[in-house]
Amino acid sequence: RLPAGVRKKLIQHFAFQHTKSAQRKASASLKLPRSLEVKVANSRFRPTIDKCCKPRGVFYRCNPQFLNNLVTLLRPVFLMPGDQFIRASEMVLELSFVIDGSVEVVDDDVVRKVIRSDVEDPSIIGEISFFLGVVQQYSVRSPLDADIELLVLSREAAQELFANYPEQMEIITKNILSNFNLDVYGNDIVDSERTVVEENEDPDAIALRKLIQDTVKRRQEEAFLSLSYAATAGDIEEVKRVLRKGV
Repeated sequence: RLPAGVRKKLIQHFAFQHTKSAQRKASASLKLPRSLEVKVANSRFRPTIDKCCKPRGVFYRCNPQFLNNLVTLLRPVFLMPGDQFIRASEMVLELSFVIDGSVEVVDDDVVRKVIRSDVEDPSIIGEISFFLGVVQQYSVRSPLDADIELLVLSREAAQELFANYPEQMEIITKNILSNFNLDVYGNDIVDSERTVVEENEDPDAIALRKLIQDTVKRRQEEAFLSLSYAATAGDIEEVKRVLRKGV
C-alpha cells in the first residue's frame, strides 16, 4: 500500500491529466472545419440515425442536409446501470438514441419493452413526447446490470436546427402521426392498406393514440385563436408565423 500522501498526489495527477486530455479533445473538435466535422459525425453517428430513415421511421424522407446538421448536434452520454433518464408523465426534454447497449421501458418496475442498439430496428427514445409535446407514457432506464451509451439531442439544439429547417419538422410530425393513423390535424386517416391501431390492440397503444389526437387538436384550436387575435390586432408578423405552422 502506498503512503496516504503519495496516493493523494497520484490521484490528483491522474485527475489533472484526465481534465487536460478532455479539454484538448474538446478544443480539437471545436477547431475542425465544418466539412470535416460533418464527415466525422456522419462516420460515428449516421448508422444510428439511418435506422430512423426507413419507411415509418421518424426521419423518413428528411433531406440529407438536415440529417448532416442533425448528427453534428448529437452528444454522447454514458449512463451507469439502473440510471433512469426519462420519467413517466413528464415531458421529454432530450431526444435519445441507444448507440451501445440497451434500455428498458418500464412501468414502475415492470419491463414492458427493451430497445437495443445491435438490431436493425430504430433505437430512438422519447420521440413522441419530444416532437409532439405529449407527456411520456413510461419511464426509461439503463439495465440494472450494464452501463450504456446514448446519443442525445437537446431541446435547445433542436430549436436551433428547426429554425433553419422548419419544413423538416413538418415531415417528422407527419411521420409520427401517420403511424397512429392520424393526419397533421389529428383527424383519422382512412386507408385500409396502412397498419393502424385497431380497437382490439394493446389498450396502452389506444390510450396513447387518444392522447396524441387530443393534444394535436387542442394545439390546432389554440393556434386558430392566436391567428384570430393577431388578425384582429393587425399583427401581420404573428399572422405569418401562425400560418407557417400550418393552421
